[in-house]
Amino acid sequence: MKSSYLNPNDFYSSAELTENYKNYIKESSLKKINLGFPIIDGLTRGIRSKEVMTLIAETGIGKSALTQNILMQHSRTTQELTLYFTLEMSSEEIFERMIQIELKVSGYEVENNFQANDEKFINACKEIAFRNKDFVLIEKRIDINRLNEVVTFLENHFKRKAGLICIDHLLLMENFKLDGNEYLKVSDNMRKIKSYSLESKIPFIIVSQISRNNSRTGIDLFAGKGSGEVENSSNFVLGLSKITLENCDDYALTERVVNEFDSKHINLLSLNLLKNRRGRAGNCILEMNRKTLEIYESALNKD
Repeated sequence: MKSSYLNPNDFYSSAELTENYKNYIKESSLKKINLGFPIIDGLTRGIRSKEVMTLIAETGIGKSALTQNILMQHSRTTQELTLYFTLEMSSEEIFERMIQIELKVSGYEVENNFQANDEKFINACKEIAFRNKDFVLIEKRIDINRLNEVVTFLENHFKRKAGLICIDHLLLMENFKLDGNEYLKVSDNMRKIKSYSLESKIPFIIVSQISRNNSRTGIDLFAGKGSGEVENSSNFVLGLSKITLENCDDYALTERVVNEFDSKHINLLSLNLLKNRRGRAGNCILEMNRKTLEIYESALNKD
């Protein structure tokens, strides 16, 4: 009997599950995505095909900078097509940040060197752009219902399959039929992203803001703005928050330590693994250089 609704790839017998898992692990061992933070990567064992990781944070904490660090590291080390849908930052801002991170300079230095038409500096930037050629920025806001069409177009244009897709951030992705209802819009967007990830076997990183209530009470698993579907559809949920003089006791840090890092223009951040379908939760301390926007795991985790 034939079905127009199901095909053989939609269901598995117990015997088929074994072979399917064997192939899945073989493929995942070659393609799983690490964030570059050993503590968190050790807990998640990497993001694999068909999986969605959501990063939630308050505005201005550094979630977009963290996302760009992760995506650039991934595209450089894997040479996989990495699609970055940035829905609130311009392409010029993203490029400036790319140069900051790679050359360890401030945004002012990038701008001033281009204004001065510094040929040596501009050539260095061109080399960086070449090294990051697999990092593709999509500035246009797209409708969630056309995501498949857009990704297919980009894959055909670059003549290879996408290895990682990031949407920054979730609420700004269009959904014209539901744009008047934030709750329904976020729910529908997340369900469709998860469904597309499963069908295409492409992993996703989703960036989402937290609700105003949680900005006052702290980040937990249910802090995603707009809908509980954010945590339901995610294999992993990360919460990013800033370590301050007011909350440093929560991380067994002293005010002196926080002030010392601040004097070096470094923000201390807490990256919390709030949901992990593969195991336990956990957290690590990150350092973000405010000048260069580099973000790395802190040695404070070893204390």
